[in-house]
Amino acid sequence: MFRSAEEREAERREREAGQAREQTARAEQARLAEEKRRLDAYRATPVSAATLAKEEGHPFFEVQLEVGRSHR
Repeated sequence: MFRSAEEREAERREREAGQAREQTARAEQARLAEEKRRLDAYRATPVSAATLAKEEGHPFFEVQLEVGRSHR
């Protein structure tokens, strides 16, 4: 059967609200993924390892860093 203008408008609003919710959810997932990527990158650094060792109460922390080289 035919739908009234009000019914069509209500369906359109529902559809748009659903699309907005999906877009918000995708944006939140992207934000969380970026935050996780940054945290993982930080955790891979010597600074992060030293901070974690200090928080765990280790009295000593040793790190070996590779110093850049000049190829002259």
